Amino acid sequence: MSQQYLTSTAMLDFNHPTIQSLIIGQGWLNLNEYERIGAAYNYVRDHIEFGYNQSDELTSSQVLADGYGQCNTKATLLMSLLRALGIACRFHGFTIEKQLQKGAITGIFYLMAPNNIIHSWVEVYYQNKWLNLEGIILDQKYLTQLQTKFSQVNGAFSGYGVGTKDFKNPPIDWLGNDTYIQKEGINNDLGRFNSPDDFYTKKRQQSFRHKEMVIRTFHPKIDEFKCFKYQSVMLKLVNDRYFTHQPTSLSMRVKTQVFAMLRSLYFRRKNRTDCRSSHAQPLHRLYIG
Repeated sequence: MSQQYLTSTAMLDFNHPTIQSLIIGQGWLNLNEYERIGAAYNYVRDHIEFGYNQSDELTSSQVLADGYGQCNTKATLLMSLLRALGIACRFHGFTIEKQLQKGAITGIFYLMAPNNIIHSWVEVYYQNKWLNLEGIILDQKYLTQLQTKFSQVNGAFSGYGVGTKDFKNPPIDWLGNDTYIQKEGINNDLGRFNSPDDFYTKKRQQSFRHKEMVIRTFHPKIDEFKCFKYQSVMLKLVNDRYFTHQPTSLSMRVKTQVFAMLRSLYFRRKNRTDCRSSHAQPLHRLYIG
């Protein structure tokens, strides 16, 4: 297996003391390959609660410190743990349909959400083949609560962070096969990458032009340096998951930016503790992705 699927990166900082301490403390190095994958997988799925982070581009140690995450940030942490355990893995990027947000984000926030939202899963190399690991997104406690809330549903379900054909028994457990929880919402395949760093670098380059256009639309006299500074502020407020893949019009680009800023400001007013611990109020911690 190529070394490129085993190395650390800026985001996959598995040599960080907190990552190493976790691995040693859990005794994962004493496990066989199948058990190592399962241990890392279950930890990220259930010990890292489902919730939104400040950015998709957090390092794995930052995601671990947060204690919560969504598809993209959980993927980063899982990849870091797997590589630290000597398990080859890579990143696969997508976009998912807006429908997966329905019920979680309502009113103007839902109306202004872009139709395509950045999504990802981890591909792990096991027994001479690549397997897709997406089932880590929702922690078991949250999913169980959701299944209880919609106990009448049999078969397919879309919304509240779920996109599956079998809501009662989604394939989320590590059994040496693919795992999924949002697969049915995927509408664009953005390709495979050696690391999340590579993916976000490419997407940032693609999105820079339309973000700059938005800035200059509202600030036509801004100079290059101020434009750069203004964009840096925008990037801190805007969760990059919400830029639209290949936007088709300026109005959609502006709509996307405004939604993301409003969404960021709205959730910043929520108590962070509620976001991290309240399964009784999923809207306070829910982040579709």
